[in-house]
Amino acid sequence: MPVYISFIGLCIDMTREGSVLSALAEMDSIVEIYTMMQPFDLFVKVSADNMKKLEGAVQDILQVDGVEKSYNFLTVQQKKG
Repeated sequence: MPVYISFIGLCIDMTREGSVLSALAEMDSIVEIYTMMQPFDLFVKVSADNMKKLEGAVQDILQVDGVEKSYNFLTVQQKKG
């Protein structure tokens, strides 16, 4: 079964960092969360078994209170790992 992976850079309201991280950590589709120095505040790895679920996961992320902007990087093919 194909796996769809997207990396998403998030700009968040830093006064809500804790609640944003908690909400993201609860989402099954998010497999990794990283804090960043720049240009994003957070970088998340999202995995889904079909494109519709991946799109839904991205929409769920955008609904989290404190998420201000997102930049989605959809992968095409893994080369190492």
